[in-house]
Amino acid sequence: MTGLLGYARTQLRGGDHAPPQLPTFGDEIERFHVVLAALRDDFADDSLTAQITDEQVLQGPLADAMTHAGQLAMLRRLAGKPVPSENFIFWFIGLVTALLTSFYMFRLWYLTFLGERRAGGLEDHGAPVHARSDTKLVLESEHPVHESPWSMLGPLVILAVLSIGGGWIGIERFASYLAPSAGPLSVEAGSASLEWTLAGLAVVAALLGWFIAHRMYSARPETPERLAASMSGSYKLLLHKYWIDELYGAVIVKPILATSRFVLEWIVDVAILGGAAWLLGGIATLGGAILQRWQSGNLRSYAAWLTAGAAVVLLYVLWAYSPASLSAFFNHGAGH
Repeated sequence: MTGLLGYARTQLRGGDHAPPQLPTFGDEIERFHVVLAALRDDFADDSLTAQITDEQVLQGPLADAMTHAGQLAMLRRLAGKPVPSENFIFWFIGLVTALLTSFYMFRLWYLTFLGERRAGGLEDHGAPVHARSDTKLVLESEHPVHESPWSMLGPLVILAVLSIGGGWIGIERFASYLAPSAGPLSVEAGSASLEWTLAGLAVVAALLGWFIAHRMYSARPETPERLAASMSGSYKLLLHKYWIDELYGAVIVKPILATSRFVLEWIVDVAILGGAAWLLGGIATLGGAILQRWQSGNLRSYAAWLTAGAAVVLLYVLWAYSPASLSAFFNHGAGH
């Protein structure tokens, strides 16, 4: 992280950042705070920040540094450091996320395995349209829906079992294993009752998400349609994902396509590149039409042009290397 913050400073000041290796972890922590304070001072300097936008910095090294900060927070939690009270807001966000995750996963379960059949038959689906000449069309009656092979199902079963309580397995050894990277932590022991309370609330949130999904998609499957009809505005807003795709298409995609078709296709491709190709082709054609007049096939004409060329070359040589001889030649000719 120190290197990332140092690299962020180079975006403001220029140059390179290659910090040397320090002997101890404590020295590295001290250097981190020094570089962080220097970066804060750099951002306070208007002469430095005028040359770069905040987006350029946040999309580069600082984004990586914040990602690593989140990873370090996770490692410290695994190493046994309790969550400070001022971080309960992040815990609450995670609690709500757990509820939503439980809801949509059980919704997926009910709709997939316990809901009404939504796959149409052969006559409804029109499967022969999708069959290629190099494939064999297999009807559902001949090849019904079945479970995946154990080569795929086995790893999923292992992950499902570990997801129940895998985080509790060997947490002390895991914390010791991470100590060289995260550093040894000597902190006061947290409240066991608080941790059990937070864990219990997380389980309750997960159960609440299951209960809501069960009531809406199993016990009373008509509930989603009734809610959608009673809250049509909110339903359409969520159904269309806040119209982000439509907005992006109208503001970004369509102007770029229109610009590409008009500027790149008509002006650049047709007018500039096509015109340049037509001009070069016309020059080549005109030059060929002129030069073909010289290629008459008459040997006397070729001999006359050869003699005239040789005379021109001889006159140039006399003019360049012996102008006196050239003057005498012309004077002699004029005297006769």
